[in-house]
Amino acid sequence: MINDETEEFKYILATKKLLCIISFIGPLNHTAIRSIQKCHEELKEVDCKLVALNFRDVTEVGGKIYRDLVQLQNLVRTEKEGFIKVCGMRPAWKTKLVDEGIIRSAEIVDNIRVAIIELSKLKIEG
Repeated sequence: MINDETEEFKYILATKKLLCIISFIGPLNHTAIRSIQKCHEELKEVDCKLVALNFRDVTEVGGKIYRDLVQLQNLVRTEKEGFIKVCGMRPAWKTKLVDEGIIRSAEIVDNIRVAIIELSKLKIEG
């Protein structure tokens, strides 16, 4: 599904069995809060425990979105008892978001291909 709620920021949520890939597109800042909240609600409705968060097409990451990113990850880790891989993130953002506790360094991989491979190695009961 493609979210067209705002012109500036979009996300694509794609699922296959227990795997979900969420690709973020555009500026991930205060203007994206409603869209990230909508993504959170949409993710609640799908049956997946393996989630790749793809930041490859993100043009900006702003502090006001941090809480919503943490909540999205919390949904996967606690409510869904799942696993996350974060990919496509620019080096400066990786450092900042890890240092501020927004993402976990152990969950960061280089690209979507590696994220899918690593997530598919996990033994998950559906």
